[in-house]
Amino acid sequence: MKATNSSPRLLATITRLVCILAAAGCIEPSPLPSVPALPPSSRQSSHLDPRIYENRPPQALPPISGGTLFVNEYDIAVVSDPDRDRVVVVDLARRRVQGQISVPQGEPGRIAEDGNGRFHVLLRGTGELLSFDPERLDQAQRRPLCRYPRGIDFVRNANRLVVTCRDGWILYVNPEDGSIQRRRSDVDDLRDVIAYDDHYVATRFRSAELVDLDGQGHVKNTIHLMSQTVAFDHNNRPITLEPNVAWRMRKTGNLIAVAHQVSSGQEIELSQPDSYGGAFISSCQGLVRSAVSLLSADDLQIVGMASVSGALPVDVAVSPNGERVALVLAGEQGESQSVFEIETSTVVPREDFALISCIDFPSGSPETSSIRGAIAVAYTWDNKLVVQQRDPAILWVGGVPIHLGGPERFDAGHAIFHGNAGLGLACASCHPEGGDDGRIWRFSGFGALRTPALHGGLLNTAPFHWHGDLPTIGHLVDEVFERRMGGPVMGRLEQEALARWLNQLPASRGREGVDAQAVERGARLFWGEARCGECHGGPEYTNNQTMDVGTGGAFQVPPLIGVSFRLPVMHNGCAKTLLDRFDPACGGGDRHGTTSHLSREQIADLIAYMETL
Repeated sequence: MKATNSSPRLLATITRLVCILAAAGCIEPSPLPSVPALPPSSRQSSHLDPRIYENRPPQALPPISGGTLFVNEYDIAVVSDPDRDRVVVVDLARRRVQGQISVPQGEPGRIAEDGNGRFHVLLRGTGELLSFDPERLDQAQRRPLCRYPRGIDFVRNANRLVVTCRDGWILYVNPEDGSIQRRRSDVDDLRDVIAYDDHYVATRFRSAELVDLDGQGHVKNTIHLMSQTVAFDHNNRPITLEPNVAWRMRKTGNLIAVAHQVSSGQEIELSQPDSYGGAFISSCQGLVRSAVSLLSADDLQIVGMASVSGALPVDVAVSPNGERVALVLAGEQGESQSVFEIETSTVVPREDFALISCIDFPSGSPETSSIRGAIAVAYTWDNKLVVQQRDPAILWVGGVPIHLGGPERFDAGHAIFHGNAGLGLACASCHPEGGDDGRIWRFSGFGALRTPALHGGLLNTAPFHWHGDLPTIGHLVDEVFERRMGGPVMGRLEQEALARWLNQLPASRGREGVDAQAVERGARLFWGEARCGECHGGPEYTNNQTMDVGTGGAFQVPPLIGVSFRLPVMHNGCAKTLLDRFDPACGGGDRHGTTSHLSREQIADLIAYMETL
């Protein structure tokens, strides 16, 4: 196999190898392209946080995930603060902070309350469960769960917590003693969960599907959110918005609300500026829109949907009286409205889905018009809206602030990544939580290309994009953020801030529960007779080269860290499973490793090893 790289790229590869062997940590990023010095007023966007241009010290902040606020029937609020690694308890009736629990490296997330008034918080950073009595915060306990805990709910009749993990594990936790029963689900990429007496409904993050699971983790039914045909392109082909990335699911009474995105399937013409704006989509702009879908909790039937103008619908809540739905758009950081309340009576019914385009809501209620950088919402028992603001840390109750205290947690790269660039989408719209949305996009002149993941040491995998045509993050910002997404010009400092923040996103740690002997056999094959390691070597399992391996052209060798969480794989997403990658029609045959002689058992071992990367 012959690489199409140039001498400078080869020199850079050799330099990286020397650094790795010397364990010196001396990897130097390629120089950024020159950017003209422009006054801040000409670079700022009303959607972005203006602090981006103030050259503040960098901070290692986790990606925004939503779902960090819980309010019980007694108006006790539990606030997960992943930016400050703490959990804050607030008495809303008295408008005061009761106390907080420090959880170093915890990255607290979803919250549930058990039948005895104890709260349980998932710690995404450490894979633990934090349990505490709100009156005895000093006696809080941390217990190990799984590598990627994502959703949690309480089963009252069974007196147990149900926890869904990203890699498909479902845990039944006794809230008294912390004992755990584990079940392996039929599906993975699990997110939020709603517990019924004898079954569970969970979301799958990237596909935005709802799966109805029995007590053993088997799928009884899959609920697909509705697509919309909203227009036709110049070839008279329908432009359909398909649901993806279910950021948050909540249940109140007989209503289930899902905050998710809908993405266009139209062909993208890259020769035109603002090409990610969607030339044939009006109103909401952008190839990706924000949306909320409502379902009946009794029969899981979809009853309505609304598309909303703005980026990153990371959280949702339904008022106890069922009259209002609150939606957070985390991409709206600057002057734009970031919290909307929708009357459930205005949500478009199922039979009219094909007729709607987008709801451009007004500036919002006086209670929410001044809130910037919201990340979570909830309601009190008497239907007052509660909003969590990320930085500064404030809880807004009916428009009145309760200051949570704590240091400023702002990073320009984090803000750029999550901010609406100007056409209704952010970097995180296609790369949620720094990963990927699992979508396959159609590009004019290039064909089908799937979204790549960004976490796990991105700078060490340059050049970027499937064709390796963007040598640095600076070129990536110029071409994608500014030209395609319609974002403001980013100076060198802003580009470096984004590069720095992306590069610190942690790599996947692979799946749990994979057969150890199969993994050992697969590792020998990977580095031996299958010859996978010849291209997928090094810390990120890539040689950073652009190569033709018989799959329809020369493409960048992608990193394999976390590959089992990035399905479908291959540049065009032809491999829906890792097994499909070994089909010559998709994977290129023996030009892409040497695997045609391997038995099915050996391929299974090879896959087992890849699942642990």
